[in-house]
Amino acid sequence: HVPDPSYVFFMDNLLETVRDSIADCVEVAYKSMKLTDAVTMMKFESTEELEEYINEKREDWIVEGGMLTFQPPPAGSKAVDIPSMNLIAQSLSYATELERIV
Repeated sequence: HVPDPSYVFFMDNLLETVRDSIADCVEVAYKSMKLTDAVTMMKFESTEELEEYINEKREDWIVEGGMLTFQPPPAGSKAVDIPSMNLIAQSLSYATELERIV
């Protein structure tokens, strides 16, 4: 819900950025999850939207039988390798800027 149609561009951009960040974290944190849980977590309207996102941006994710399976991370990758503080700071910065605009 945006107060003015001109904000739609910013909201779409913000939503895409947040989804990409969530996807980066989810694929490292989980081996697999239900598609419905991923739809909720990533703020999609339907499983079809999630599957479209996967086909466009996450080709290494496997969708099978209502489950989403992630490929194991490359050898040597650890959760520590995810710049979580940077991602949090960036997301908060986006939210703050969006709040200023609105």
